[in-house]
Amino acid sequence: MSEPIEYRAPDRRRGGPPPVLSQADHRARRRARLGVEYGPWFDLSTEVEEVCRPLALRVAVRDDTSAVELEVASLTGEVHGLVCTVARVLATSAAATRTRHLSDTDRVQAQRALVESITLPARPTIDQESLATGAWCDALTESARPLSDRLSRALGADHRIDTTQLRRGVGWGRRLTPLLAAVDDAALRLTRRLDRLDRPRPAPPTRTPAPTPEETLDRFGLDPLDAPPPNRRRLWHRGG
Repeated sequence: MSEPIEYRAPDRRRGGPPPVLSQADHRARRRARLGVEYGPWFDLSTEVEEVCRPLALRVAVRDDTSAVELEVASLTGEVHGLVCTVARVLATSAAATRTRHLSDTDRVQAQRALVESITLPARPTIDQESLATGAWCDALTESARPLSDRLSRALGADHRIDTTQLRRGVGWGRRLTPLLAAVDDAALRLTRRLDRLDRPRPAPPTRTPAPTPEETLDRFGLDPLDAPPPNRRRLWHRGG
C-alpha cells in the first residue's frame, strides 16, 4: 500500500496555516456527507485498497466466509463499476483530443470507436478461495492502478478551471462523488454484516429437567399405586 497522500485544503479562515488532510480524512468527510474537493491528491488505487483491504482481512480470517459472500460481491460490483466508469470517461476525454482535426460527423464516429476499443478490467470472481485469500481486493486494486495517474491529472486540471465554469458543466469531482458514495454504502453493509457475525451470541438458557414420577412421589412421601401393601401384624385379643 502506498503512503497516505496529503492534500493541503483551501483555507477559508483568516490567519493560521491551512489544515492538512490525508486521503483517509477526505474519505471520512465524504462518508459524513460533508463536502470534498477532489484534486490531484486523489489516488484511485489507494482509495480502492484502503476501502477494501481492511474488510478483506476481516473476511479472510473467518471460518464461514460464505456468510459474507453476497456483501463482498456487492462491494466488488460497486468498485468494478467505479473503475470501469473512470476508464470510459478518461477514454472519452482522450478520444476528443485525438479527433479534433476531423469533421463533426467523422469525429463522433471516431470517438465512439476509440472508446469502444479500450479493454475494461474483468470483474473479480467471488468464491471461497478469493474470500479466504483476499484475492478479490488485490484484483480490484490492480485494476485501478493504471488509471490513477491519469485521473489525478484530470482532477488537477479541474482545480485550475474557474469554479463557476465547473458548476455549468460536470467536473471530475461531481462524477466521482456518487460513484464513491455507492462504494462507501457497499463497504458499510459489509462492515455491519461482519460486526453482527463477530458479536458473541448469548448462551442458551439452561433448563432444569422435570422431576420423574418417582422423585415426585418420594417428595410427598407416597408409594406408587401398584406397590405391594405394607406387611401389617394382626392383633388377636385373647379372652380371659
